Amino acid sequence: LSFGQPVNDALRPLLDESIGLVGSLRDNAARIGAAVAGSMKTVVAFFKEFSAGEMGNLVLQSLSLGFKAGVNVLWRGLVAALAAAGQLLIEHFQNVITLFSVLATADFWKGALNAWVGVAKSFGAILLELLAKAIEQMKAIPGAGKLLGNADTALRGTAQTIRESASGNFAQSQDQLTPAFEAARNRFGQTLSNVGEMFGDAFTATKDLLDTSSEKSALSQAAARLQARQKATDAQAKAKEQAVSKAGSAGSSAPGPAAAPTAPAAKAGSVRIPPGAFASAINLIMGRSANELILDETKKQTETQRQMVAQLRQINGKLTPRPTSAAPAKPVLPVDTVARFA
Repeated sequence: LSFGQPVNDALRPLLDESIGLVGSLRDNAARIGAAVAGSMKTVVAFFKEFSAGEMGNLVLQSLSLGFKAGVNVLWRGLVAALAAAGQLLIEHFQNVITLFSVLATADFWKGALNAWVGVAKSFGAILLELLAKAIEQMKAIPGAGKLLGNADTALRGTAQTIRESASGNFAQSQDQLTPAFEAARNRFGQTLSNVGEMFGDAFTATKDLLDTSSEKSALSQAAARLQARQKATDAQAKAKEQAVSKAGSAGSSAPGPAAAPTAPAAKAGSVRIPPGAFASAINLIMGRSANELILDETKKQTETQRQMVAQLRQINGKLTPRPTSAAPAKPVLPVDTVARFA
């Protein structure tokens, strides 16, 4: 009990959660079963509708359609890539023209000049700052302070003025160069858009290299036959169900022996799952029957229990106290006192 109590306390939340999970999956079980049943009906209808020769022909038609469609896609891609390459070449020429038109504007060169002037002024301000630093260090020499005066402060003021002037040049340069940069950016975006549109138009307009109409027609006819077979099968099953229901209601109204209870009618919109459909689906998916899966799971649980019993025995053997010394030997009596009877 002391060993199993913490195990039980630890497993109880997991068991409660598992029970809740099974309850939430209960509603989905009917939908899953209906989907499996529908797939099984499709497979059964396929084997009933088509002979072995027709099945082989459909397989060949499918393979032929896949091969031809792949070749057509590659052909369209090749033609579209060539068209896009030609459009890209045209776009390059237009980009060069746009570049020359930008370079021919006065604002571009004014902006470039202001940028260079701003760079030169910034460099001059840095030199003045270095010179002011040197003068400041020279003031430490005896007698040099009076001679140099406030030269370092004046140089720093001049450097600040030049730096502010350089900021103005940079602002003017940005205003003058922004239209040129916008034109170049728009031209580049238009290039990508035109090349992409050319590729898409050429891919769509290119005709197929291989004709796939015969394969598509054969597969469409096969699909129509399969749908007709499924509709006929469903109609027969529904008619049979209605006949059984009418017979049951007539038998219950007439006097006589009690009839065997019939299964409740399916609700409107629900799908009836034929007996054994779920087990058959398990056989198809797993390659084994449901009984075999249950038997394997039972064997696994039994083996787990056997291992737990063996571990408990080992723990019990370690906890059982052993004698520290050997038991005393029985005394040997000189006369046999055991009663003897014939």
